[in-house]
Amino acid sequence: MFFIFGVMPKRKQLEYVQQLTCPCCKTNRHFTFYEESMCLSVFFIPFIKWGREYFASAESCSAKVRPEAMKRILRRETASLEEGDFYDWSCYSETICKSCGTSLEAQFCFCPKCGRKLN
Repeated sequence: MFFIFGVMPKRKQLEYVQQLTCPCCKTNRHFTFYEESMCLSVFFIPFIKWGREYFASAESCSAKVRPEAMKRILRRETASLEEGDFYDWSCYSETICKSCGTSLEAQFCFCPKCGRKLN
């Protein structure tokens, strides 16, 4: 007798969208919410979920959402999340060379394509 089982992360998009101002980059964006958890599968059938975390993400910003706040939203007890319901904000802002238009990582001081100094 043999068993086929595995543990893998699962990511599920929730049916909730909210417009927020990101405290990192100070832009107003539409955030989509996700639930991530670990899942034990037996014979490719999800069996047990654990370690649920909730995330909000936009084009270049993301944050973790406190689980108790997201559960209130999913049970429709509140209509929107407050600023204190989010933590661990992160923003990715792309740097572009003004001379040649190359997309660069934020830590570069000089453009690797044309050699110009970045401001």
